[in-house]
Amino acid sequence: MNQLFRYTFSYFIISMICLLIFLFFFPAFEPKLIFCDVGQGDAILLTSGFTQVLVDGGIDESVLSCLSENMSFWDRDLEVVVATHADGDHIGGLVKTLESYRVREIFVPDHSAESEAFYQLVAGIKAQKQAGAKVRVGNYGQEIVLSSNFRALILHPFLADQSKNEATHLWESLLAEDTLQDFNNSQFSIFNDQDINKNDESIVLLVSLGNSKILLTGDLEEKGEKALIANGLTTKIDVLKAGHHGAKTSSSAEFINRIQPEKVIISSGQNNTYGHPHPEVLAEFKHLGAQVYRTDKLGSIKLMSEEGHLQIK
Repeated sequence: MNQLFRYTFSYFIISMICLLIFLFFFPAFEPKLIFCDVGQGDAILLTSGFTQVLVDGGIDESVLSCLSENMSFWDRDLEVVVATHADGDHIGGLVKTLESYRVREIFVPDHSAESEAFYQLVAGIKAQKQAGAKVRVGNYGQEIVLSSNFRALILHPFLADQSKNEATHLWESLLAEDTLQDFNNSQFSIFNDQDINKNDESIVLLVSLGNSKILLTGDLEEKGEKALIANGLTTKIDVLKAGHHGAKTSSSAEFINRIQPEKVIISSGQNNTYGHPHPEVLAEFKHLGAQVYRTDKLGSIKLMSEEGHLQIK
C-alpha cells in the first residue's frame, strides 16, 4: 500500500510540475504587436496565440532574442514573414530567422538589391520554399489574418499588372538560381530608372486590431506617402510606425495630417550616425499632439488592446 501511495504521489507531483511548465510557457492569447529593439533597424512581431507574423528582421540576429522572449520556446513556426524592402537593416536579421524557424508564407518586395544580405535572404527563402513555404510579391489588397479581429492589409505598393508580372518573374528567376555567388543581380532588376528610391517601394501594412488601426510603413518616404494619398489609401489611424526610423525624408506634414496618428512608434538605434529620428520630424509629431515612443529610449515596445483601448508597455 505504501509503495502504491508513493507511486501515486510521485505521479501527481510530476503531473503538477508538467502542468505548471505548460501553463508558464503557454502563449498569451491576447493579440499584440511587439516593436523589437534591434538597434538601427525595423523588426515587428504580430502575435496572437499560436499565430505569429514577423515584419522585417533588423540588421542582425538581435531579432532572435525578441522572438524567443515573445514566443513559446517549443514554437518554431512563423506563419508569415514580410520583408518590406531590401535594405540590410530590415532583412539582415531575417537570414538567421529563416535558418531558425519554419515559415509558411513569405511576402517579398518587388525589387532586388546588390548586397550580401540580399543574396543570403534569397538563399534562405529558397530553402523555405523547398520545404513548402509560399512566396508572394507584396501588392495592394493582399491580407494576412491572425484572428477574427486581428489582421493586416497590404496598402502599398500598388502594382500595375505589368509591374506585378515583372516582379513575379524577378523572384522566380532569383529562386531558380543555383549559384547565388555567381549570378549578376543587375540582370534581374526591374528598375531601369536610377532615380527610383526603393524605400518608396516598401510594403506598407494597415493592421486592424479590434477597432484600432496601426500603420506600418517600412522605410516609405515622401514620394511613397504621396502615392498612398493619390490612391485614396489614407485614413485616420491610431498608431503610426514612423517611416524610415523618423528620417526627415519621411513623415511629411501632408501625410501625417491626413492620417492623424494619436501614437507614433519610432524604431531607431541609440546614437545612430544617421541622426534618426530627425528633430523636425519629432517637432511635427509634437505639433500634431501625438505621443511618441522610441525603441532607442524604451527598448522593445509592446502594443496591445485592453478593453477596446490600445495600451503601450
